[in-house]
This record gives sequence, structure tokens and C-alpha cells, in this order.
Amino acid sequence: MNKSYFDLNSKDRRSGESLNNVSFSNFNLINVTRIEVEEVSVSYSWYDIQTAYNSTLVIINPTGPTTYTINITPGSYSGTELATALQTALNAAWANSFVVTFNSNNGKFTISGTSTFTIDSTSTILGVLGLVASSGTNSYTSTNVANLHFTEYINFNSSELHNNLPNFTSSDLRNGQRFIRIPVSNYAFGDRIVYHPHHPIELAYNNPISLPSLNITVTDQLDRLIEFNSSANWNIRLKVYSSRF
Repeated sequence: MNKSYFDLNSKDRRSGESLNNVSFSNFNLINVTRIEVEEVSVSYSWYDIQTAYNSTLVIINPTGPTTYTINITPGSYSGTELATALQTALNAAWANSFVVTFNSNNGKFTISGTSTFTIDSTSTILGVLGLVASSGTNSYTSTNVANLHFTEYINFNSSELHNNLPNFTSSDLRNGQRFIRIPVSNYAFGDRIVYHPHHPIELAYNNPISLPSLNITVTDQLDRLIEFNSSANWNIRLKVYSSRF
């Protein structure tokens, strides 16, 4: 039985590919019986506020009524920074003397204005703020603790690594293709995450397999592709057991 270490580094991706969907050609691993994940390193370079998912606050002035859609610039914010951005954007949209604060002791936001306003359910940022759709007053405080992280963990997925595992089913898209899950909620934008599994991550095959090529996708906890905002490459170190290479 041969044992060898193999690095999957996104710098080796094909021209034009993104960091969240990488193909490795000429992989050429033959008669593989077991693969173990030794280490993963990846940069926290995805924004916690993203246009497509969680950047809008929709409020309604019941007099009229008039609807205002507040768009927060994509980026990663502390609670205080996000409160400032919201306050600035709200007052630019509607002269209602809005004040937005973040309480770092309980992790909650408060949005207040002079006149009564409604927080509409179409807002995509409610989960970030810990707020729920509400009406009838001029001040609202988070019902839940704010969640300033876009995702609690990231997944590395590969159908090629899973297709030949015992009991694999192709319909099991989430658990069937994910082979690494990395908790990221204790990190911040700009950090370099180096992950060593607390428990062995092992892919064992009843019959030896060959891997001429490999595709890796990187997704969030809802299986959406991670939108990286830097050119910093990720790396996965594998320990590969095989009868020969």
C-alpha cells in the first residue's frame, strides 16, 4: 500500500475559473483505496453583506403610503459600522431623523425614527439584524441576536470523491458531495483560516478507484457558491492511499 501527500491548490485551476468552482485536470490518481484530509487553508474573503442575499431594508411610511428600499453596500461590517451605514442610508432616503444603534452587550440593533414606520417582510437584511417584519411604532429592537456572519461554515464539495463511496446516492446533493465543512463564525474578513479536522475526515472505498480529474466547489451553509473577493488561493492537503500511482 502506497501513501502519498497531495495538495489541491486553487492556483492550479483552469484559466477563467473562479475560486468557488475549480477543475483539476491530469489529476491521474490510480487505484485509490482511501483519502484523508490533513489540512485546509482558505482566506476569509467573502463579504458578510452581499447584494444578492442580505443587503436590503424595506421600510414603509404609512402616510401615503410610501415605500423606501435601503441598499447597504456589500462588505463586512462590525455591528457599529453596520448601524452607521443603515442610519446614513435611511436618512438619505426619508427625512425621519432615524437613529440606528448596536448594543454590543446583547448583540441587538435598535432602529428609531420621529414618525411611525413599518419594517417590511421583503427586507433581505432582517436575519442579519435579528429583526422581524413589524409595524405600528417608531422604534424597533432586534427580536433575536444579530448575525453578522454571512455563513456559519463553508463546504468543500466534490462528486468525484463521493461517487464511489459505499451507500452513495446521487440525489444526496448536500451530504453526498460535501467532504469538508469548516466552521468560520469565529473568524473575520481578511483572516487566513488554517483548519485541521478535530476528527479524521476519511473517504474509504470498497474497491480501488481512479481519479483522472477532479472538480471542487466551495459553498456556504445553504449550498450557495461562495463569492470570494480576493485572489488568495485555497489549499487542501490530502493523504492518499493507493496500490500504485
